[in-house]
Amino acid sequence: MNLPVPFPLPQPDACKGSGLTCPLKAGEVANYAATLPVLKSYPKVKVDVKWELKNENDQDLVCIMIPARIH
Repeated sequence: MNLPVPFPLPQPDACKGSGLTCPLKAGEVANYAATLPVLKSYPKVKVDVKWELKNENDQDLVCIMIPARIH
């Protein structure tokens, strides 16, 4: 139905436990890693995951759409 559904991460602070060294420096490559729980209770669906990383001022640093399927 194309409705956005928030999915809170276990650790919402990207500077903790993700491999980033904060503050990030302009022009340098940064690698971010996160693990998402996928519960058996989730329905089998195709979804577009919108992943955003925001700064302390709630401005997008990264915003990508990832096609995914839960099965």
